[in-house]
Amino acid sequence: MNMRPVVLVLCLSLLASAGTAFAAPSKHEQNLQREAARLDRAAATPEGEKAVVSRLNRDFAISNDRIASLREKGLGYGEITVTLSCAQSLAGGATEENIGRVVALRQGPPVLGWGVIADQLGIKLGKCVSQVKKVHNESRRDMKKVPTANHDNAANAPAVPPRHPKHPDLSGEGKPMSRGPAAQ
Repeated sequence: MNMRPVVLVLCLSLLASAGTAFAAPSKHEQNLQREAARLDRAAATPEGEKAVVSRLNRDFAISNDRIASLREKGLGYGEITVTLSCAQSLAGGATEENIGRVVALRQGPPVLGWGVIADQLGIKLGKCVSQVKKVHNESRRDMKKVPTANHDNAANAPAVPPRHPKHPDLSGEGKPMSRGPAAQ
C-alpha cells in the first residue's frame, strides 16, 4: 500500500487547521481590542479608575472585591469589561461561574482570543463591543461631572475669555468679502 497519499492528506489537513488557528482577528475582535485599550487608558488616572469601577458596579452588578480579584489575575479594566460582557451574554448572566468560565478560556492554556472564546460560548462579539464602548463613554462622562483640584478655581475665572484689543469681537450678520487685492 502506498503511504504517500495518506501522508499528503494528513499534512494538508494539518496546514488547513493551522491556518485557521493563526487567522487574523475579525473586525469585531479588532474593535473589541481597541475599545478595551481605550477603557484601560481612561482608567489610568485615579479619577478614571474610580469612574470605571463605579460604572462596572452599576452596569454588571459586580462588587469591588470581585473586580479587585480579576485585577489580581492580571486583567486590565478593558479585559474585565469584555469578560463581564461575555459572561452576561451567557445563560444566567454574569454569575461567578460564567465569569470564571470566560476567564479560564481567556487565560488558558491555551490562551484564546476573544473571537475564539465567543465562538466556543456561542455569543456575538458585536454586543460585547457595544457594552465596552458604553462603559468607556459613560465613565468619561462621569469623570467630567466630578470636580477635580484643577477645576477648583473655575468659579473664580471669568465666564468668557477676554478679547485681545487688536482683535475685536467680529460677531454679527457678516457681509461678503470683496474680491481682488483688497480681500487680502
